[in-house]
Amino acid sequence: MIQLRTHRTMKSISLLAIIGLFTCSINGQQMLNQYVKQAIENNLQVKEKKIMEHKQAIMLEEASKLYSPDINFIGNYTLAAGGRNIDFPIGSLLNPVYSTLNDLTESQKFNLVEDQSVNFLPNNFYDVKFRITQPILRPEIKYNKWIKQEEVTMSGLQTDQTVRDLVRDVKSAYLKWMQAKEVIRIIAQGEGLLNENKRITESLIKNGQAIPSALMRVESEIDLVHAQQQKAQTDLKNAASWFNFLLHQPSDTPIIADTFDRTPDIPVLTDVTSREELQQIKSGQHIQELALTLEQKHFAPKLGVQVDLGSQAYGTDWGGYVLGGLQLDIPIWDNKKSKLKQQEWKASLEANQNSYEWTKQAFEVQLQSEIENLHSDIALYDSYTSMMKTNNRYYDETLRRYKEGLTNYIELLDARTDVTNTQLQQNIAKYQSWIRQINIERLAATAPID
Repeated sequence: MIQLRTHRTMKSISLLAIIGLFTCSINGQQMLNQYVKQAIENNLQVKEKKIMEHKQAIMLEEASKLYSPDINFIGNYTLAAGGRNIDFPIGSLLNPVYSTLNDLTESQKFNLVEDQSVNFLPNNFYDVKFRITQPILRPEIKYNKWIKQEEVTMSGLQTDQTVRDLVRDVKSAYLKWMQAKEVIRIIAQGEGLLNENKRITESLIKNGQAIPSALMRVESEIDLVHAQQQKAQTDLKNAASWFNFLLHQPSDTPIIADTFDRTPDIPVLTDVTSREELQQIKSGQHIQELALTLEQKHFAPKLGVQVDLGSQAYGTDWGGYVLGGLQLDIPIWDNKKSKLKQQEWKASLEANQNSYEWTKQAFEVQLQSEIENLHSDIALYDSYTSMMKTNNRYYDETLRRYKEGLTNYIELLDARTDVTNTQLQQNIAKYQSWIRQINIERLAATAPID
């Protein structure tokens, strides 16, 4: 009767596990993908990077408008009193001539004028104008625009890098939560086996087939399992808090479990050039090349045009005018400052290229190392899977012999411990392989982030 009940219990547990795995397999990992999308939408660091990306786009638009003309309205009005006077003897100069002309024409058409004394400071004088400036030859404007375009590209790469790091962190945190949740299930299953052992031991004691100390040992094992359950619950709570933090939601927000009923496939990846870190180095190199080319044009002439349209006069009089001009700037000598600056940019380019090669090689080594570690994790998982079958069979045989009085309770408890420990180790190996696969995704920059 006892053997039949145990068999039915194990069969019920197995059936529920199969149903659960089947249900989860239908959903795949859709839940995790939804969580990743939610994290990208809510994460404050990602929002900050996107704001900076938008700022760079505005700066590019500003740089693209530097070749357009500027129009400014400029005006001033002057009141003055005192100061120096300028004596202008216009009467002494013109009056003799006017007198002679009047005599010759026998008329008074040419009136005599007085000498003038003009104040040096203009009083009641205004000058208003529209000033139009237009650059014509300004190499720095063109190159500055190209540099801003690269900075926009680099800002976008920084955003993508932040998103990839977030995706890795969210997936890893979710897997650790799933692992902790699975640990609780395994410990609970082990407790169920212990409770069954306790019931069998009590029955054997009543029948005189076991000693009371056997029951005490079983109860001690149950107390130990309760302590393990408490530790597992704490680990689960901490994992949930960290996961919810990454999603920018309250720490006690319920989490929906997904399925990871097998180990991941082993990728065949060797290319790391799509990583945003490497692309940022390349973008930085392009910026340095543009800056070097601009510095090489240091002695190129700069030309601009300026036109003033306005009026200047005293009081309310009108004195319209047009004034145009060209501004030409040709550097002649700078004591080799530009040449030294060019050497500085060339040195930066060389250092940047070395940095690119070193970083690329480091990423490749890390990627290959993680792939090898994934092989090891999967092999370890497979070995624990095989070991589980053996341990389960051995436990069933030990349980049968214990019921028949052919073995002692210590061997039964050891067999139960082996079953539980193997399940825990298999659980660790499985989720470690998935975390490893996520690290590989990050190293190769293959995870979709759009």
